[in-house]
Amino acid sequence: MKKDLICSIAALLLLSLTLPAINAQEEREGMRVALFNIRELSTEKLLEVDDSGVGTNDQLVAAAKIIQHIAPEVLVLNEIDHDYTSPDLPLETNGKRFVENYLRHGEDPIDYKYIYAAPCNTGILTGIDFNGDGVTSTEDEENSRPHGDDSFGYGSYPGQYSMMLLSQHPILADDARTFQKFLWKDMPGNLIPADFYSEEAVDIFRLSSKSHWDVPIKIGDKVVHFLMSHPTPQSFDGEEDRNGRRNFDEVRFWAEYINGADWIYDDEGKKGGIAEDAAFMIAGDQNTGTGFDGQSVYGGKEAYQLITEHALVTDTTPMITSRGAQERFGFSPEGKAAQYTFQWYGGSRLDYLLPSKGIEVHGGEALANTEWAVVTPAGEPVIESVGAFPSVVLAAGEYTAIAKHDERIFERTFTVEPGLNRDVEVLLAVEEDADSSG
Repeated sequence: MKKDLICSIAALLLLSLTLPAINAQEEREGMRVALFNIRELSTEKLLEVDDSGVGTNDQLVAAAKIIQHIAPEVLVLNEIDHDYTSPDLPLETNGKRFVENYLRHGEDPIDYKYIYAAPCNTGILTGIDFNGDGVTSTEDEENSRPHGDDSFGYGSYPGQYSMMLLSQHPILADDARTFQKFLWKDMPGNLIPADFYSEEAVDIFRLSSKSHWDVPIKIGDKVVHFLMSHPTPQSFDGEEDRNGRRNFDEVRFWAEYINGADWIYDDEGKKGGIAEDAAFMIAGDQNTGTGFDGQSVYGGKEAYQLITEHALVTDTTPMITSRGAQERFGFSPEGKAAQYTFQWYGGSRLDYLLPSKGIEVHGGEALANTEWAVVTPAGEPVIESVGAFPSVVLAAGEYTAIAKHDERIFERTFTVEPGLNRDVEVLLAVEEDADSSG
């Protein structure tokens, strides 16, 4: 039996959701979603504009072109600054600047009516010697590593490396829950390193290095909860593994939240996890994943496995791939280079769009180890290949592409026109039984 939502996965962590009608007379609602960690999307870069107000920063112009090309209706942004230069500026200001100065311009402009932002912990000073180096940083030390080390979440100034949600569908901001101030010590079984932090630090230590947000978006008469976060990297520490431990528990927070853990409380004091029947999407750069050794392991698992292997989650990792990653990283021992989203450690997968099992997933741009065949209408084979991105030159005419992956076969008929190069996608459909549980 099919579930309540349908989605298709494509490259660059792009995902399309289609919500079925409640009855045969209603039309199905749809939504395309993308996650983009734009490195250091700062206020300074966003304010680089020409005399007409059009953005000129090369990095952001390139990022805008990518977003315009894939045209997501919902866009999750990591590493976008919150502008704290004036107390009168709303937290959404830099999201609006990105839309107004960059995304609305160019050959394929795109617009977002709804923007959501809430406070993050990056660069917010604790007021104490948080890292135990004997010095308590002050506002006079902004734009320095000591400032970041004595903040609730690392940032050399307030608002650095924050998050934002852009949408063409209504964001139900009044129903959003944030967990910026949830204390690490209040997580049962927490991994706070013993004898490293002072009692004073432990008493105020917030779990989230940025924040954890549950932001519902309304699509027609359906609601999808976007569970957004950007945990700390598993590095920049020592044998105590303080950042590896924090990363693990930041990721574990979502696993517990979708389980309905009653010890969780939000910034308004409401307790408990997400509703049992809620549709959700875990979205963010988790700073944990496949592709490199040396990750922290607790309870026999690496952090990303807590969510990718969760019984209530569909693991889209093999389905979201990109040609750029394949070309950049080439061979990988398990054929996973096309899944990588990060260049360190020889390539790794850190970014995720993970839908609840109530969402039916339709395939991605490319899956490694796929067997391909292109045949004529008479069934005569033209080419046979194995890999994620087969390429072939064909005479004009009609053909059928056949893809075999994990013992399942998928087909698509297409037409070749003279002088026209094109990509042909054969989509993988993943369906879950309606009574799946976990």
